[in-house]
Amino acid sequence: MLAVLDDRAFLLVLALYVSMLALPFHRVWQYLPLRHIAPGLATAMRTAVMRLNRPQRSAAERSRRGWIFLIMGGVICLVFGWALEGVATRTPEFFAAHVLLLAFLLPLWPCYIATQRVRQAIRGRKLVAARTLLAPWVAQDVAALDIHALIRAALEGLADNLSRRVVLPSVAYLLFGMSGALLAVWSERLAAIADPRAAEMAAFGQGPQRFYQWLQKFPSHLCGALIFLIFPVIPGSSLRRALTAFRGGPRPEWRMVAAVLGVSLGGPRRVSGTPDALTWMGEGSARATLPDLTRGLMLYALAAITWTMLLSITVI
Repeated sequence: MLAVLDDRAFLLVLALYVSMLALPFHRVWQYLPLRHIAPGLATAMRTAVMRLNRPQRSAAERSRRGWIFLIMGGVICLVFGWALEGVATRTPEFFAAHVLLLAFLLPLWPCYIATQRVRQAIRGRKLVAARTLLAPWVAQDVAALDIHALIRAALEGLADNLSRRVVLPSVAYLLFGMSGALLAVWSERLAAIADPRAAEMAAFGQGPQRFYQWLQKFPSHLCGALIFLIFPVIPGSSLRRALTAFRGGPRPEWRMVAAVLGVSLGGPRRVSGTPDALTWMGEGSARATLPDLTRGLMLYALAAITWTMLLSITVI
């Protein structure tokens, strides 16, 4: 048992299977006290950020506090992860706790389930409900989005979740253990909360955003390659379009999703009320439809399963 704990790939695959098998039981999750942990931690982070980023402070002071908050949280993640692995290595009883925490850090299905509900709401022409369901999973303002923009945002949210909340912590865990996985999740959450595209976070969020962009660079390209592997089974996909996504540019996972589905993603949007002139990605139409979202859900599910299978091969 103790020897198994030294095999990170085995533990990662085990955690991914636990996360994957949680899909049939997602309705039970809403009745468990554990479901409040992630929202509670996010609320605590937002509260801390708001206090450190008070508007009466100078931009330089807020930028410095952003870096300090990033470093302090990162150090806590590294120490806690190192301590947890040390205890688990010496105490077999902590094996299950180690795997369950890692599975908790790799949320395969919450975004998928939320996007399914968004699709159902759009199908029923309940746009207010669709915007409410989608808002926690995307960075842009959704209040004024029409049906086509909602579907594009939902596809972007699926790509982001796969890249940022599955591939990134998986790679970080393989390289640096639990400390790496915790640091990846911390930096992703902080970068999302302190998004410098929002005017009030322009100074405070610079440090967290720069660090996260550096951390995410390789996993983002890896996620794009993962999506490319499964494009042949997606109805309506095209090898020519998929190959064009490798030409380079920002957000490789968005570009590959757009190429596989034959739509355009990105484009101008508003983030916390501030305009963001994001470039368009993809050669297809920006008028994404419900069938595109259905294929996007299929793409996400197959990518998550393929990622787990590929990692399983490394264990065999």
